[in-house]
Amino acid sequence: GLPENRRAVVSGSFSRALAAADPDGATDILLTHLLAAPTDNESLIALYDAADNDQQRLALVDRLATAHPLHTSRFVRYLIADAGSANTVAALLLAQPPDESPAHQLVLAEVLDAAARPRDALDALNAITSDDNAIDAAATAARAGILFRLGRSEDARTALTTSPDDAEHLVAAAAGWESMLDAGRAWRVATDALTRLAPADLDLRAEAHRRAGANARRLHHTDEAIQQNEAAALLTPWAEEPLIGLFSIYAESGDRPDEAQRIDIIRRAREAVPDGRVIQSFRIREAVSRRQFDIAERLLLQLLRTSPHDLEAVATLRQIWLTAGDADVAEQWLRDQHQRFPAESVYVIELANVLLDNKQETDAVTLLDGWMKSFPGSPDVSRRLEQVLRDPLRNTERADELAWKRIEMLPPGPDVLLEKIQLFAGSGRFTEARRLLDTVDADSADDNTIARLGTIVMESARKVTMGVGDSRLEILDFCMATLERFPQLPLNAHLVTVVLACRAGVPIEEIVQAVDRLERFDTESLGRPLGEAINELANAGRAHDALTLAAIVARERDFGSEFTIRWMLLALSDGTRDDVDDVLRAIESRTTLEQFFRDSGTVFARADYDPADLVLNVAQRFNAPADDQRAIDL
Repeated sequence: GLPENRRAVVSGSFSRALAAADPDGATDILLTHLLAAPTDNESLIALYDAADNDQQRLALVDRLATAHPLHTSRFVRYLIADAGSANTVAALLLAQPPDESPAHQLVLAEVLDAAARPRDALDALNAITSDDNAIDAAATAARAGILFRLGRSEDARTALTTSPDDAEHLVAAAAGWESMLDAGRAWRVATDALTRLAPADLDLRAEAHRRAGANARRLHHTDEAIQQNEAAALLTPWAEEPLIGLFSIYAESGDRPDEAQRIDIIRRAREAVPDGRVIQSFRIREAVSRRQFDIAERLLLQLLRTSPHDLEAVATLRQIWLTAGDADVAEQWLRDQHQRFPAESVYVIELANVLLDNKQETDAVTLLDGWMKSFPGSPDVSRRLEQVLRDPLRNTERADELAWKRIEMLPPGPDVLLEKIQLFAGSGRFTEARRLLDTVDADSADDNTIARLGTIVMESARKVTMGVGDSRLEILDFCMATLERFPQLPLNAHLVTVVLACRAGVPIEEIVQAVDRLERFDTESLGRPLGEAINELANAGRAHDALTLAAIVARERDFGSEFTIRWMLLALSDGTRDDVDDVLRAIESRTTLEQFFRDSGTVFARADYDPADLVLNVAQRFNAPADDQRAIDL
């Protein structure tokens, strides 16, 4: 008497126990259930466990792929996890009598791609001829992903943009754009599909919501990501991916008051998928935070059995082993996983990280370089190789060459634009960087854009210390233009630029404008860096500019006695009577002169300066006749 979605939840909850208790009966029951609920991962695992042999498992995958082509990669992923290796499954499939059915060719292509045989996978996809709309949609998306990883990004885009625009093709295309790292296009296509799907298309609607939610999160549209994942979870409560998306959003929320929502997700996950990834992720986080590394290790290995591509889990496991002093264990496990899943970039990257930890930089480059030759379209591996080439190997020229190749393969978007700006700035081409900077939409800049631009400004400003003459001014011109357009950049980016501008000979008018942009920051954070900026001007022989800057910032804020004393000394050594009087008025607007000198005793002592001498110098600067009350007071 349960409604359909509750039956699926209950079925998913006891499917493993059913498979263990009655394998023969479980196979038919679970297959029937999965044909209705293809995203129930727990039941999929149980189905493979209940099967008698590999041939039966392969037949089950074909049945599932025939009914739900868009989920073929999911069916294959769990089959490979059960068999232990993509190469093992590929050998089993290729040993069978030829089968030209579209679903079988789709399964074969997914397995060959996972076994690091992308060109053979492409041949299998190109051999598919079918009138089935879902088969064609799934094959098109898979073909685009492989073309992209082979470095044929234009062909990949053409495959997706020329496919039909019905709902099934749009849902598949969203997966294709996602695999090509175009989150914006994936999100738009998925939301477009939702406008064309009927309420009865439960599975497709859930998949479209999930794709829209995953890519909204990548675009930092948090509220949209939550809404889309909630919609997917409502349609298919037995599916764990929407719950994983929600859990990740709330787990990453930092200090935001989302603890109640996170707990609610955990409760729903316990009901729907008691042994699923949400609960595993929660337990892993708890174990790591409590330094229960043996428990965390066991849970991570369990999680990676069914999710071998989980980057965060692999990185956490490696870190746990390194913390425990088991670097050899980490290296051997990663080598084994790399052999089992040669097409998975996560194992190549983490194995390279282990080699780098052991100071084996050349071996790390050889590993990453070799993998890139097989999969030239992998941006993650290329990015890691670029990082190693820059530091520690200092091969900037090769790193830049790889970076430009990687970026040219990616579809246009905000992240790609920022990468280009960073590359231009990093190679000293600040005119080009400035030109691209002007195309960034300041009004819609999200947290990611601001953080990236802050990093670019900090890295660029540091180059001022290495530049000379016009090059230093060109760098600072770029930094200050960035800060002018994006005043919400982090405080450090502003301060470093101001200090270095003082050091590099930037006109005082531009420095004052840069200081004016600090209005939004707390006084407490500004005193010491601005004092350093004033010292830079004084040390560069620009005493009058130093006095001008000190007067401007001190009038607007009270930075304390130490800053005021620096201002007064500048006025005494390089200013006029009016400059000195300016300092005195500022002091008296906040306290009395008597109180100021009394409170400043420790500062004077630390500076090895007698406050009596300062008072005398101030009085002498006024050079007043005996009836001048101001001089008498001093």
